[in-house]
Amino acid sequence: MNNLVFNSLIGFILRERGTYNFKLTPDLYLENDLGIYGEDANDFIEAFSIEFNVDVSKFDANVYFNAEGFQLFKRKKTNVAKKSLRLLDLEFAIINKKLE
Repeated sequence: MNNLVFNSLIGFILRERGTYNFKLTPDLYLENDLGIYGEDANDFIEAFSIEFNVDVSKFDANVYFNAEGFQLFKRKKTNVAKKSLRLLDLEFAIINKKLE
């Protein structure tokens, strides 16, 4: 983990999303832990790309984030195959200048 890069990422998240009542750590998930999904996720990734000059042209947000309202209507047995995106993944994207 690169502390300088990660601290910059944390600063960005706090500016974009506000504060959380828990410590932001590399193993937290954007959707499940930080509550970023739907259009907010698209906006967040776009702002992230601009802030850190990260290429997101091959990133498919639909694979990582549920649509608006999904959280309200999902049933217990619904199993949506989604990949998870952690803060650590964003840190690596900053270092590698791409998120795929």
